[in-house]
Amino acid sequence: MISKIDNMNAKYVQRYLWAIQIIKGKYPKKEHIRVLDIACGVGYGSWLMAEKEFHVHAVDRSQEAKDMFEQHWTHPNICFTLDNVMDFKPDKEGYDAIVSFESIEHLKDDYAFVEKIKNLASLWIISVPNENIVPYKSETKKWHYRHYTKEQMNKLLPTGKKSWFTQYHKATKYKMVPMHEDSKTLAVIWEREAVVNG
Repeated sequence: MISKIDNMNAKYVQRYLWAIQIIKGKYPKKEHIRVLDIACGVGYGSWLMAEKEFHVHAVDRSQEAKDMFEQHWTHPNICFTLDNVMDFKPDKEGYDAIVSFESIEHLKDDYAFVEKIKNLASLWIISVPNENIVPYKSETKKWHYRHYTKEQMNKLLPTGKKSWFTQYHKATKYKMVPMHEDSKTLAVIWEREAVVNG
């Protein structure tokens, strides 16, 4: 039987499957893992995480995306907020992880975005277009403000542990692999460093 997820673009689905693996590895015994899915689009990634029993706060500003979510991707473990990622109200309890795939490049003030989310979770999983392979051109990327090099992402993200990945396409069935800086996707796992007292 073909699942509805099989109709989605494989490279986007693989990013969420990778994120699920990372989050479950970070919290192997934790119940009720809380995830913030920033700029979630129609919500299929949120649905994938919810199917793994994550509790997902999905945020997107598009009414069209919300309509599609309500038609195809609702789940008891998903709370969808229709709002701009700069203006939404985070859950008071905070989150265990934040997922943000191909979204930061759409924000005019990316540093303000990082400032907003910096205390919401100790684990972030982020991907952006790799400037070294897909140079930013405003005439062809009308909804983007920039693409990123690894150095630029290092500067943007707070101090912490960073693990770099990329996504090769058909040759590896879009699996996420350790970073070689020669693919279109630049992805990073950021973890807040534990504070050592004394």
